[in-house]
Amino acid sequence: MTDFLPVYYDTVRRLLATGDPDMRLTHVGLGTSGAPDAETLTDAVLVPIAEVHLPPDQPRKALLHWRVPAGTATGLMVREIGLLRADGVLVARRVRASAIEKTGDMEIGDLWDIDV
Repeated sequence: MTDFLPVYYDTVRRLLATGDPDMRLTHVGLGTSGAPDAETLTDAVLVPIAEVHLPPDQPRKALLHWRVPAGTATGLMVREIGLLRADGVLVARRVRASAIEKTGDMEIGDLWDIDV
């Protein structure tokens, strides 16, 4: 389950109201903490969002595609995945029940499905 931090809603509101480029969602981060209420990622490795898809038949939805390539974050015990703004502020976070060890030959990718 994704926990949207209060700053998420402020981010969407400010982006829509001002067009402030610092409010853009630009990165996904992997981290090592399993703490339920963290507001930052621990030992974060950041990757840029690869693609943003706005489904024309779902006007309140945005799909953010991301990928951590092989050779990146090798050895990281991934317990948390976060969505970050251009200014580095964490706006949403998912915590895994157990860690996944990121190996050098492993590529991790997914999409973040958000409603706005």
